[in-house]
Amino acid sequence: MSIAIGRAADPIPVEGGAVSPLQSLPVMVAIGFALTLAMSWGNAAEVWRTGIFANTDDAMRLVEVRDWLAGQAWFDLHQYRLDPPEGAQMHWTRVIDVPLGLLIRLFSIVLPGEAAERLTRIVFPLALHAGVFAVAAGLARKLAGPAAMLPATVIMVLSGAVLVKFQPGRIHHHAPQILLAVSILWATVAAIDTRKLRTVAAAAALSAVSLSINLENLPLVLVEVAAFAVVFVAQGERFRDTLMVFALSLAVCSLIVFVVTVGPSRYLIGACDAFSTAHLGAIVLGAAALALLARLSKYLTSPMARLAGCALGAAMVVGATAVTYPACLHNPLSAVDPLLRRLWLDNIEEDAPLLHLVAAYPANFGIFALAPLFGFAAALAAAWSNTGDARLKWLIACAFMAIALATAMWQVRALAEASALAVFGGAWIVVRAIDWAARRSGAVAILAPFALCLPFCSLFWVMIAPARAQSEEAKGRAECLAPAAIDQLRALPPSLLLAPIDMGSEILAGTRHSVLAAPYHRNNHGNRQLVDAMIAEPDAAPKIVADSGAFYLVFCPGMPELKIYAADSPKGLAAALLAGNTPAWLAPAPITGSPYRIFKLR
Repeated sequence: MSIAIGRAADPIPVEGGAVSPLQSLPVMVAIGFALTLAMSWGNAAEVWRTGIFANTDDAMRLVEVRDWLAGQAWFDLHQYRLDPPEGAQMHWTRVIDVPLGLLIRLFSIVLPGEAAERLTRIVFPLALHAGVFAVAAGLARKLAGPAAMLPATVIMVLSGAVLVKFQPGRIHHHAPQILLAVSILWATVAAIDTRKLRTVAAAAALSAVSLSINLENLPLVLVEVAAFAVVFVAQGERFRDTLMVFALSLAVCSLIVFVVTVGPSRYLIGACDAFSTAHLGAIVLGAAALALLARLSKYLTSPMARLAGCALGAAMVVGATAVTYPACLHNPLSAVDPLLRRLWLDNIEEDAPLLHLVAAYPANFGIFALAPLFGFAAALAAAWSNTGDARLKWLIACAFMAIALATAMWQVRALAEASALAVFGGAWIVVRAIDWAARRSGAVAILAPFALCLPFCSLFWVMIAPARAQSEEAKGRAECLAPAAIDQLRALPPSLLLAPIDMGSEILAGTRHSVLAAPYHRNNHGNRQLVDAMIAEPDAAPKIVADSGAFYLVFCPGMPELKIYAADSPKGLAAALLAGNTPAWLAPAPITGSPYRIFKLR
């Protein structure tokens, strides 16, 4: 069959006038969900059986939801068992807590509390993944025609960077933000293409919701704003109403989510690591500039005049931010204690630049980067080969992919969004291959679409990459964070524990204990106390530990971070404990069957 590439073709009817099932959104969702469930069944069973957490953030998210359901105020985002008594102010919001809390309450009608939580942790990411398949199939149809729906769904399933964020047990904000990233692209393309005002408003609303969760998708939101501005520059007064609705909707929706998610006591605090007054002010000012340009469009008769107006508006936003909240134009994590940055933050893999991971293990380039890079290259080819409105759609998609890949060069965690967005370039290539194969016969014609699909699937590159044995560090970390090991700490009376940073979230989720340290950049005080104690020499360590207020010191030799402390301070407490040298001021408090070495302060 012949496929019209690069335009939203009508569904191709099959015999009898019906639409092909492979061009139906529900069918695509069912196919994607079935494949995902088959690949994720083992993880789902493990979560249900043991309650294991895939990531420290998933554990802390569950702690936050529990506290909210137990009566903690909506706007109170302190984690009071982290560095008590004041606790640590988290940089999250309650947006993700709402669906999680509702599911837990729903499942609690028929299940005990812990089982309801585990079922929620299985259902939530799988439901979001189904949403991704629906959005991906719809956007693929808009970009490359109905035949692109199935390739887009299959490539999305086989994108490892995306799949891992939707595994059972993953309840933090990464999966919702991937869904929102693809949805924002779809809404932006549809809004600019159709200029339906409700679609334009939806594009703005999705961006506001994404920012209210966290700032992970901020670069994509900036690209969305730029897309509307560039089209206005090109089309002028014809685009006036669309630009006006987008600007007003973005300002109104941002104000609404700000009021809903940020407490009044924090209205004047311009936090740079979470949606705050700093970001709301920039959005309102930028939206006002766009609305003014739309209002004056009949006087801005040339593209150069409109471009100058947009540039002036952007300069006003940047300038106002530089005057009022200058720190927000720099690294949002700049407030992290320098010692913590060197010994902890700089060693977090998902926060590392992509090239650092590639330098450490060259095969990472294929595993992490090849599929999204191929997808981006294919999207550029699609933009080049199309004309008119079809080219504009692809150029918008390319801009989203480019900024996501650029962000991944700074922090590798952005590869998830980049991989999800790059799916559409791969789908376009596969559709071209299907179109080519339909006019030919033979084995090559049959296999070509399947073969051309593989380079865009990161799991394919994982399969052919050199086998890499699990490192001793990974094995040690898994042993220390195993639910069965954490459960052993319940034998201790509820206390404040001095434990490694990377164990903090699991301890909070699995026990009634409090901890000084956990992997969150705002917890400078508690984390610094832990690090100071671990690198302190014998004569200084007792006072630091005593001053922390901790009742027990929990030491798990397998935790990789402890080796970092020991290497930095060979005469420090961590080095001594790793060597089996217990200071006299620590009294062993062994727990049978535990991988931990637990000490009570004498």
